[in-house]
Amino acid sequence: MITLKELADRCGVSTATVSNAINGKSNISESTKMRILQMIEETGYKPNFMARNLRVNSKRTIGLIIEELSAFTSPAIIEGIMRYFEAQKYETILYNMRVYSNLNWMDDEKFLQSGVNNAVDELLSKQVNGIIHVAEHSRKLKYYNHILPVPVVISYAYTDERKLPYVSIDDETSTVKMAEYILSKGHTKIAMICGLNDNLHAQKRYNSFKRVLKEHNIHFDEDLCVFVNWTRDAGKEAAAKVLKKGVTAVFCHNDFLAAGVYDYLYEHNMQPGKDLFVTGFDDHIVSSYLHPGITTMKLPLLEIGRKSAELMDNLLKSDAKYGIEGFEIPCELIAR
Repeated sequence: MITLKELADRCGVSTATVSNAINGKSNISESTKMRILQMIEETGYKPNFMARNLRVNSKRTIGLIIEELSAFTSPAIIEGIMRYFEAQKYETILYNMRVYSNLNWMDDEKFLQSGVNNAVDELLSKQVNGIIHVAEHSRKLKYYNHILPVPVVISYAYTDERKLPYVSIDDETSTVKMAEYILSKGHTKIAMICGLNDNLHAQKRYNSFKRVLKEHNIHFDEDLCVFVNWTRDAGKEAAAKVLKKGVTAVFCHNDFLAAGVYDYLYEHNMQPGKDLFVTGFDDHIVSSYLHPGITTMKLPLLEIGRKSAELMDNLLKSDAKYGIEGFEIPCELIAR
């Protein structure tokens, strides 16, 4: 492929004049500009925009490793990152790992490690100055315990052995808000339909909810707590178990579980909000589609993205290879 210098030689001008013509600068004559553009068309010259960016915008290219672009949480987090970087004149390169293509990805550490390694190698080959890893769900990541030549920020998750800057949701504070809200409605016999027992979100929400009840001198019956998968069908099955215990309210660890409880109530001629007070978590779009709408906790996804980008910006401006700052952002109570 023809180089910039070869193109300039064929046109009888300097490389700077060719660059000015390509970038639409007005400090060259129209005839010279037309001659250069004609030569570009004839030779098929392609400008090396990556090399130009590295020369002009030092430390201005960030790689985004997205575990799954179609995940519920990913688009808003990415939007928060992009808004910040666009305002700060950064370039971004996105790498989608597409973990949903592997049906057993959550239990396949080798698959995940290989995917992260491939993504890192690809982004480093493109000369990125930093990497933000956007997780599909919050957990401790084990894939960055080795040192990389660029700073790394973890978004919507935590790190394992090596301490890296991260931004995730504050499950504990958010659950306290929800627990206090349910208690304010006069409920004391409350069931909890939790996510999977080994899930970080489920653990934190379970422990925080129990702690609030204890602080209010309300006994929590372990029989009223069910750990299930995060699906609507699982919520429906769990509802059948806890409603036999005479509960008046149920706190579900996500909105799909709450939707499953609604399904059970409707099938048994009961009304959500009247026969049973139901709350969820996440503020997934399903929470506003059901009637009545589910009271839930809105995940601060845009803010997580923005804060992740800000941490990366600070690392680059300070010439730091790594950082250990971590942030957990509380959710917003959406009462419906």
